[in-house]
Amino acid sequence: MRPFARKNRTNRPWRQACFKLWIALMLSLLCSEDKAITAQIAPGSRLVFDSVPLGPFTAERPLNSPSLPYRTLRIWLPPDYHTDTATRPLLVLLDGQNLFDGASSFSGEWQVDESLSALEAQGFRVPVVVGVDNGGPQRIAEYTPSAHPEYGGGEAAQHLEFLTAFVLPHVQATYRVSTKPVDVAIGGSSIGAIMALYAVLHAPESFGTALVFSPAFWFLDKEVRAITDATIPNDLLCWGRMGCAEGRDNWNESFAVGGERLNRFALGFLEAYYGLRRSGWPAANLEWSLDPLGEHKESWWSSVFPLAVRWWLEHPLLKSPLPPAGPDK
Repeated sequence: MRPFARKNRTNRPWRQACFKLWIALMLSLLCSEDKAITAQIAPGSRLVFDSVPLGPFTAERPLNSPSLPYRTLRIWLPPDYHTDTATRPLLVLLDGQNLFDGASSFSGEWQVDESLSALEAQGFRVPVVVGVDNGGPQRIAEYTPSAHPEYGGGEAAQHLEFLTAFVLPHVQATYRVSTKPVDVAIGGSSIGAIMALYAVLHAPESFGTALVFSPAFWFLDKEVRAITDATIPNDLLCWGRMGCAEGRDNWNESFAVGGERLNRFALGFLEAYYGLRRSGWPAANLEWSLDPLGEHKESWWSSVFPLAVRWWLEHPLLKSPLPPAGPDK
């Protein structure tokens, strides 16, 4: 047995070299653009995996783990993107893992590619979509402007800096998309919806439209006014939708409003609306409504997502033609 053991030891460096080569090959495949083929994408459209650096940031507690120096972007290109040379609107969606493929989602898929491909078939010039992956354990910190006494958070300002200083410049330089703020929308759900509204109010020169799905204003408690009581430019757009069936376990805290019983989640949604109106947000630019059957889950947000995009694309502020762009993007 000893000669065999010596032979096995002499072959070990060769086997280790082969193993390292195999690992390198696998990593190159995972990091390549062809990773998009693993997702079930609507026919004719294309999903490109990209990434941007995360920092540096100087917050007392780092926004993201040092082991994740880059953040994945899932960039969806419409079916006729490569044959139509016109500039496209740009839609940035948070929680990118949930947008295109159920296999990568932590709670269900939005079916963004199917919905937008259907709108494209109806004659809409749909946007290029950039799904920005969340930071996993850091998701609450990234999407909330103030800390919750139980759940923490409060690093939305740093995440907004990441979006405006890293994500938008990279995408707008690489793809044929508009830089006009009203043509650049940001959307999210739950605490991601808080982040979307926060982004529009604090960086209106970058984001001119917010698509807000079931905003978790309860997280902010009374500090919701810190978001809604702000100076509102006249050209900002916001679409918001909340389900009356959200938070079923909290109906012991419900209140009668106009013949309907609303719990504290729906009441916070209405309070935010009146805060935005008090701040001067024009009613014509603010679509804010309750859905009696809406629930706090991905399948419902998926069902109303096309309504949000259609409202945005059909708004008079977007009716001015987008300028043509060169064919090099």
